[in-house]
Amino acid sequence: MLKIIFTTVLLWSAAAVSAQGPAQTIGQVLNASGQVSSGTMALRTGQPVLTAAHLISGNSSFAKLRMQDDSLIALGESSDFQIEQYLFRYQAAAVETSRARYVLNSGSVRMVSGAMSRLNPGSVVLATPYGDITTLGTDYSVGVCAAGCPSQPGLYVSVKSGRVRISGSRGVIVVGSGEVLRLSATGVESLLATPGFMLALDFDGFPSLDTTERIRVRLGVDTQDFLNGVIDPAASPSLPLANNSR
Repeated sequence: MLKIIFTTVLLWSAAAVSAQGPAQTIGQVLNASGQVSSGTMALRTGQPVLTAAHLISGNSSFAKLRMQDDSLIALGESSDFQIEQYLFRYQAAAVETSRARYVLNSGSVRMVSGAMSRLNPGSVVLATPYGDITTLGTDYSVGVCAAGCPSQPGLYVSVKSGRVRISGSRGVIVVGSGEVLRLSATGVESLLATPGFMLALDFDGFPSLDTTERIRVRLGVDTQDFLNGVIDPAASPSLPLANNSR
């Protein structure tokens, strides 16, 4: 009887793995420095980024990724970052189905918009313990300061250009270009500068995130320029703005 049950469990597990399908390449590691791992494997420069990747960085360790839609992700030190969902459709008729959902459990990350969020505004979300951050055509950095963090506990959001929308227990807050906010259990606070543990992401020196080059989607023979003639959603008056509750 136990043998039958064990065999059944093995068959069910195999079916579940088969249903999920093999991991797909959704980006590339542009740079990995120090101790950065994806699952049980060390992250190396040049290797592919796969679906459902879970990245962990140690002290003085960083990584830079370029995703399939040409968005850029820079992972700061002592960070826990997951790619929960990534689906990019480059065909014009299926653009609205493109979606990306990332999770920052701790540490810091910098996100620079690619074709996905520009063609399908609101489709890229970064989840944090303090709420979800929706990208609206943006270059921004986020820090989750928890136990062991040198700054005060909370969620730090620093927007270099564009804007983001934060949805959480404090309602909906829109953070614009040049603003730095801290969200905590006690409220929302505007800051004059980005906190120290996020400075490596804020400076262009590291990681080198060249946002001035012409962004192209790297899809082999189907490489196309999606941003030609596409209006930046951050400047679009059709996107609703919520009042900031500070």
